[in-house]
Amino acid sequence: MTIYFLVAVVLVLYVALTVLLIRKYLRTHNTGFLWLGAAIVLWPSLMDLFRYVFISPVIHGHSAPGLLGALLSSSHVSPGVLLVSVSNIENSIRLLLLIIAVVFLSRPSIRSAAMIA
Repeated sequence: MTIYFLVAVVLVLYVALTVLLIRKYLRTHNTGFLWLGAAIVLWPSLMDLFRYVFISPVIHGHSAPGLLGALLSSSHVSPGVLLVSVSNIENSIRLLLLIIAVVFLSRPSIRSAAMIA
């Protein structure tokens, strides 16, 4: 019962965060808010889907589809190395998206520059 409550809370928070970021973007037209949404909403959701489809079967002893299955079956990569590699790649891409968002958010917007002049 508790797990369903936690899943519902996470979904509600993701929806609320998405709505806030979209509303802020529509008011300011600063693309940094879109990059921020990609980094903290879209990317984790895509990685959860990737883990469910490709990594979960490996953990449960089934063969992985595609290139991952070929790597694991030929003993070039162990499941542990695969999990660590995927985690490091995921974190690197998330940090890159966050850096892009910060760069866009830190630039002065054209609208605010026109108001000052």
